[in-house]
Amino acid sequence: MLKDDMKIRFEDLENLKFFDWYINPFETENVNLSQEITENLLNLKYDFEAKVIFNKYGYQQFWVTHRKKYPLLWNEIETLIIAFPSTYLVERGFSAVSNILTKKRNKLQIVNRGDLRLSLSTIEADIKRLTNSHQAQGSH
Repeated sequence: MLKDDMKIRFEDLENLKFFDWYINPFETENVNLSQEITENLLNLKYDFEAKVIFNKYGYQQFWVTHRKKYPLLWNEIETLIIAFPSTYLVERGFSAVSNILTKKRNKLQIVNRGDLRLSLSTIEADIKRLTNSHQAQGSH
């Protein structure tokens, strides 16, 4: 029963396509990828500054810091990076909710309250992409 429940709950995670280059783009073979992705990965593979940052901070921090330099690769990996939060983010979430639910809530400044998701995220909104994808509603 528990096994079936877990299978249902995590079915979407099991169906995610996951390539080796997500974890280490510097040491994987580019097999069965589009030409654009392959070209971006080749450029990245010979970006020695990026390799130093990757080795120092790990793949998650690397992708977040290089999302603007390699936007095509970031679009492929963004969902996976966001899908698996660390325990640090969970703790930050509990702290943020705790601050809202305690007596501090009356003393919080309105500008510091914001949306809980925004207060826990370090990812900046891609305003240009959002505005380009917005379709204005015509007048009646």
